[in-house]
Amino acid sequence: MVFAVWNEVKLKLSPTERRPKHMTTGKEGEEPLWKAWSRYLRSRGYQPTAAGGAGAWRYIGYAISQTLLRAHERRKLGQIFATQNWGEQPEGEFIARQLRYLDSVPSHVQTLLRRDGQAAEDVYHALEEAYQEWQVGNEGSGQATLLARHLSAGLYRSEHFRTGEAIYSLFPKQARGLRLLEIAAEWEDGPETLTLERPGYYAPLGELTASQLSTGLKIPLSGHPQLDHLHLLARRFWILRPDPNSQGDFASLGRPGVGEQFLLLARRELIPDLTTLREQGLIQWSQEENWEGDWTEYHGVMVTANHWEGVTEVSRELLDALRPESGLGLSVTGGLRVPQRGAWLHCGPPTVSVATFFTEAFLTLRCGEDVLFAGNVEPNQPVELPWRGAGDYELEAEARGQGQVRLIKLLDLDELPQAPSRDLGSLSKTWQHSGRTLSLVGPELQQGEAQ
Repeated sequence: MVFAVWNEVKLKLSPTERRPKHMTTGKEGEEPLWKAWSRYLRSRGYQPTAAGGAGAWRYIGYAISQTLLRAHERRKLGQIFATQNWGEQPEGEFIARQLRYLDSVPSHVQTLLRRDGQAAEDVYHALEEAYQEWQVGNEGSGQATLLARHLSAGLYRSEHFRTGEAIYSLFPKQARGLRLLEIAAEWEDGPETLTLERPGYYAPLGELTASQLSTGLKIPLSGHPQLDHLHLLARRFWILRPDPNSQGDFASLGRPGVGEQFLLLARRELIPDLTTLREQGLIQWSQEENWEGDWTEYHGVMVTANHWEGVTEVSRELLDALRPESGLGLSVTGGLRVPQRGAWLHCGPPTVSVATFFTEAFLTLRCGEDVLFAGNVEPNQPVELPWRGAGDYELEAEARGQGQVRLIKLLDLDELPQAPSRDLGSLSKTWQHSGRTLSLVGPELQQGEAQ
């Protein structure tokens, strides 16, 4: 498998990047391979995490950045877990928040804790595995996946198609290392199969009540001998990012980046804390709406400043979840998006801006080996970019030594994915006009009372 992937990567390399006859090290040998690997991952819709180190660690940093938790780091984390009282099944996000306040955390783990977006979810999962290994006395064994007895669930928010009311569902996370295709959740009204929807997650499941959010939920699972239940832990708040595959929906999809607007679902006991953060100019939101029970939705939430060190009168849990780990982010909004492909139509590219707390930023746009744009940009303002049609583009933003990279894929109209037949339906109507037979094809019509 590795050789097949590498052969595919080589086809994407320029002649100067292809592996030399005798492998060299440093800039001429190793670095082009890491950069080519990153471009390959981006072309497949994944966000690479390979990054060089500083100074003498420049090249070894690439390899280190690709590991999550190595054996000696798992052993060190096990020693930390033994001094804490975090319960039987803490979430990875909870573990990460607690570790950020400890001085004894290994330096590589501290680096991982600064990730945001989807990359943060991988770190949370690795921390959950390390905690499970420690619980059964297998620190550093890498066997946590086989020992886990549950799947974790996040939260998914959609709206009722007619009333616009908020609907919250379970957002089950897939277990790494296990091929789980026939898992069913045993609801009170019968089993419901978990459907693979996207890398790392199953499709949203069921509909939750306010009381279930407040107390947590365990749903029995069937179909795999190593799994007992689907677990939603009780929380006082949820941070939900926009779902890139479904406009208007939100989900537990990692830590928001700088300049990103998100939805915050919080219990009303946190209103004083949120008010304090807003009065100090650290966050803002566009509107708030009461949901069921004692839950309130805050829409259009965004972090607006970076002076969080002196804040002490706010819940530490909330403070750590909202405080950004980086002062830089790439904002990609609007355009004609193709959800199934994670791309945009070339005739409607997205609007790009560099979100940062700093006063200066630099943006580069590449297409293959060609640099289409490179220059200073005004932070938090849209940038006019010279897109040149369908293709794979790479955006790279820099500010004060911090960097962010993102792939943008633009498609031709003939590359649009074909809708499945169940969505197209069957022939609905045929009629004659000006000597021609015209047909209307659309969703299947069914008899019954309108809802």
